[in-house]
Amino acid sequence: MIPPPGSYSFGPRNGRLLVKTYREGFAKALGHDLVIEVGQWSASVTVAEDPSETAITARADVDSLNPVEGVGGVKPLTDADKAEIKKSIRKVLTSPDISFESTSVKVAGNSATVSGDLTIMGRSEAVDIQMTESGGKVKGTFSVLQSRWGIKPFTAALGALKVADRVDVEFEVDAPT
Repeated sequence: MIPPPGSYSFGPRNGRLLVKTYREGFAKALGHDLVIEVGQWSASVTVAEDPSETAITARADVDSLNPVEGVGGVKPLTDADKAEIKKSIRKVLTSPDISFESTSVKVAGNSATVSGDLTIMGRSEAVDIQMTESGGKVKGTFSVLQSRWGIKPFTAALGALKVADRVDVEFEVDAPT
């Protein structure tokens, strides 16, 4: 799982970062579970001789969150819908970026748990990221409860359609060699 000691950089050129939201509420059948791609992001990994001392930082540009897919709903997600969703994202996330800084890395075979501080809208909270390496790719996942960061999930139709508090984040990058 851990590459040779050194510094590695990741971003859209060698990876993908996705945010997945889910709908709830009385009118949830009208909405979509969304897949949102982060178009501008970067991550730096400094691998130490002792893997537990590896340092990871990442940053994502809020303005680059682009809805790419809508699952469910009574009609397909249109380009106009995507443009409205992008505007809504910017209203909910008022700071320009989201960042992460690791505090510990625990490696076990081809998987790792990276713990650290995720900062959204100026508020930092601890998260654990589960990572695995397979087939030349490193994949990671973690979930965020928006309310932990003081974010009120988006609602529509007088609250009958809501974005669930839990948001899943997934990434995949080319494994460094």
